[in-house]
Parts: sequence; C-alpha cells; structure tokens
Amino acid sequence: MSISEYRPFPDKLDHLNFEPSMLSWSLSDGFIILDNSKRELIELNSLGEILFSTGLGRDTFRYGDLIWIGSIPDGVNVVDRLENKISVLDFNLNPVQTIDLNLKIFPDKVISDSWGRLFMYSKTYNNIYLFENGELNDQPYINLFKEFDFIPCIKDMAINKNGEFGILDCDGRLIIFTQNGSRQMIYPSYIEKAKFIVSLRSDWFIFNEQGLGFSINEKKNSSIPKSSIPVIDIVSRNLSMAILSKDHILIMDVR
Repeated sequence: MSISEYRPFPDKLDHLNFEPSMLSWSLSDGFIILDNSKRELIELNSLGEILFSTGLGRDTFRYGDLIWIGSIPDGVNVVDRLENKISVLDFNLNPVQTIDLNLKIFPDKVISDSWGRLFMYSKTYNNIYLFENGELNDQPYINLFKEFDFIPCIKDMAINKNGEFGILDCDGRLIIFTQNGSRQMIYPSYIEKAKFIVSLRSDWFIFNEQGLGFSINEKKNSSIPKSSIPVIDIVSRNLSMAILSKDHILIMDVR
C-alpha cells in the first residue's frame, strides 16, 4: 500500500471541539464525518471546506444511537439503532425523510453495496437483513442461527465488488459469504484485536486500531503510518481506503 493523500481537518473543527467517530465517502471526492457525542454531521470536501448538516438536533431528527452513515445514490443515510429508523438527508445534508423499519431489529451494524442496498445485522435476532427500495425485507438475508451453532460476536462487515459478504468476528476471524448469503470460507485470526475489515480490489484486509493489518489473499502484513494511529474508522472505495484519525484523513492506495 502507498499513501495517496493526506487531508488535515480545518482549524475550525478543532475550535468547535469536533471529535470524529465515523467516516463515509461522499459521492463527490469528499467525506462525511460524524461526531457521535455531539450528534454533529459534516461534509469535508477536497478543498478542506466544511458543510454542516441542518438536520441534526431538530425535533424530528433526534438520534439515539447512530451506528452508520453512508452515501448512496439517493442521498445520505443515517441509521439509528435505538430509534430503529433511517434518516435520509440530501447531498447538502438537509433532512428529507425518516423511515421507520417495519421490523424491530434494532440494527447493530450496517453496510451498503454499490447499488445503495443496506445490509443490517441485528444482534436481537442474530440475522442480517436487507433494506432496499425503501423497505426492510422481513426474511433474513443471512440467518446466522443456520450458519453457526453459536451466536457470533460481530466486529465489522464489508462487501466486495463481486457482492461477496465479509464478517469480522470478535475473535479476529474472517467469515466470507457468497452473494446469495451462503457461507463460503472461514479464515483464522491473523492479528491481535482486529477491528476493521475492508475490501480492496479482489482482496480482504483486516486492521486493528494500532494500524497493524493483514492481506488475506497475499498472506502479507501491512501497516498504517503511526501518525494516523489510533485508527478511528476505515472505509474503502475502488482501490483506495480512507483512514479516519483524530485530526485528519489519510488515503492509501493498493499497489
């Protein structure tokens, strides 16, 4: 991996005591960043300019426990676990609508694919559900009770370009499912305290907060520069991954 770009946060964010907790690529060449403690959502564009959301803090957008933010073709989605709902914002981060999930799954983890479909893991039901076309499918996409003889502890999830589904469990194992939701492969733990999984090119990478990583296909260690440690969040797009640190975003490319 090689460093492609370093994007420091503007001084204004430091003055506002902004504490980043979650990251998503925007549809442009920017990033959407959440401060979960303050319920503050911003977009940081490639020029270092900040766009603040007008939706957070209003009566109709009082978030309980935000567990995912993401840009999809229809806008920006914010998933609230406790409220069991999705708040939809436009690309200027203005509120558009709130979608109450038709099942009380109280999602714990969420990821999206390139078509804007959301995959929601519910610890309550031990299932992964598919949300598409504005509705939650009441039949599980992956029934984890059928795939395992125990209730897995899930750290992170990811989807690759082929629609294959990766789950990183709390023991650091990587579990791969086909695009049809069938279990395909289980890889053992390769690094201590693994927390993040990203899909890059045709490979899966696992990282911990201290920047230690491992390539599943190449069976090689990789690392994130010490200046970006501890890692707060990691997201991938195409051949690049973006690492969220306390005061900057580092973009690295797969060679």
